[in-house]
Amino acid sequence: MSFFDTHQMDMDKLNNDCQALRTALEALGAYQLEYSQLEIDMDSLLGRGGFGVVRRARFDGQIVAVKILRSDESSDIRVAKALVREMKIWSGLSHENILHLIGFHLSQTLDRAIIVCPLAPHGSLKEYVRREQPEDLSRLRLALDTLNGLVYLHGLTPPVVHGDVKAANALVNQELRAVLSDFGLAVAASEVPSGPPTSLGLVGTVRWWSPELFDDKPRSTASDVWAWATLLVEVMRECVPYPWIKDNISVIKAIMKGALPETKDRLLSLMNLWSVTRLCWETSQQKRATGIVVLKELVTLIKTLQSRSMSETMTSTTELTVATTSENIVYRDEVPQITSLGIFSFWTSGADKAYRHYERHMKNENRTDLEAAIAYQREELELRPPGHRERSGSLHQMALYIHARYETANNRADLDAAIAYL
Repeated sequence: MSFFDTHQMDMDKLNNDCQALRTALEALGAYQLEYSQLEIDMDSLLGRGGFGVVRRARFDGQIVAVKILRSDESSDIRVAKALVREMKIWSGLSHENILHLIGFHLSQTLDRAIIVCPLAPHGSLKEYVRREQPEDLSRLRLALDTLNGLVYLHGLTPPVVHGDVKAANALVNQELRAVLSDFGLAVAASEVPSGPPTSLGLVGTVRWWSPELFDDKPRSTASDVWAWATLLVEVMRECVPYPWIKDNISVIKAIMKGALPETKDRLLSLMNLWSVTRLCWETSQQKRATGIVVLKELVTLIKTLQSRSMSETMTSTTELTVATTSENIVYRDEVPQITSLGIFSFWTSGADKAYRHYERHMKNENRTDLEAAIAYQREELELRPPGHRERSGSLHQMALYIHARYETANNRADLDAAIAYL
C-alpha cells in the first residue's frame, strides 16, 4: 500500500470521526455551553491530573467547577471523542449519589474541551477523610453513598460500568454526602470493548483492578464491585490498596498470584469489614457478589454497629441522669434515614450542636429559674428533625436530667408539671 493510499485512509477515517462527532454533539445539544457563559478563575486550582486541570468558575450566577481537558494539535479529535463519549453516558444519569452534569463546552476547532459540574466544597472523598478525620460510622455512611451510586449505575438498562471506582473519583458535596464522579472510563455494558483495558495504556489505577482485568477480560460491573471494596478500605484505613507493596509492577504480580488489597486479619479487626469485602474480592468473576448483595451486607453491618453505639450511649446517658452536674453528659443523634433505595444511611443533625450549646450553658451558669431552664431546653430541642423516631426517648432522658439537677436546688411544687409540659 502506497503512502498516498495510507494517507487517504487516514483522511477518510478523520472525516468519518468528525461526522460521528457532529451527530453526537447534536444529540447532546441541551448540554452544550458557550465559552462566553463561563467566567473561569484561572488563578484557582482545584485539581490536576493527566486529563488536565480543574478550576473554579462562575456560571449562571453560581460557583461551579470546570474540568479543562488537556489536548494538543495531534490529539484534539481524540480528546473531543473522549469528551463526547463521557457526556453521552453522564448526561443520562440522575441520582443523589451521582455528580450532576451541568454541561460542557467544545470549541468548533476542537482545541478547547471543558466539563462543567457543581462545585463539591469538601473535595474528593480521599481528601475529605484525611483532612476531617470523621468517625467510623460517618466513613461507612460515605462509602455507602458511593455504593448507592454504583448500584444505580449497574441497575440501568443496559448497565453502566464506571470503570474507575476509587476514593479520588468520589466527591463530598455541601450536604456531606458522597457522589461518584469522573465518568471518563464509564461505558454501557453492551458497548464494553472486547479487548483488555491494558490496550488503553493501563488507564485508571492498577491497585484497584480485579484479577480478570489482567487476563484480557473487559471491565464489567463485577470489576466495579471489586474496586468498590477497595475504596471501602481506602476510606476506613486511609491507605492505598496493597500498602505493603511499593511499586505497581509488583502489585500486578501479587494480584495475579491471588493477593488481596488488604489482609483478612486487619479487616476482621476493623469493624469486621471482612464480612463485606469477602463478597467483593472473589477471584472468580462469576462468584463475585453483585452490588445490591454487597449493599445489603453493608447495611446489616452498619445497623449492627449503630445499635451497639446507641446502646452504649443510652447506657452512659442513663447513668448521668441522676448526677448533679452535666460536665460529662453526651447526647448523640446519628439517626437511620431511609434513602430512595430503601436502605439506611447515617447523618448527624443540628441537635448535636444544640446539645453541646445546652451543656455549656448548664455547666457555666448556676440557673435557679426553672421556667427559664425548661424554656431554654424546649428551644434547643426544636432543632431536632421532625418525626424523629427517637424523639420521645431523648425528651424523657432530658426531662429526667432537668429533674435531677433542679429538684434539690429548687424543690418546686410545679416541677413535675413543668417537665410534663416539656
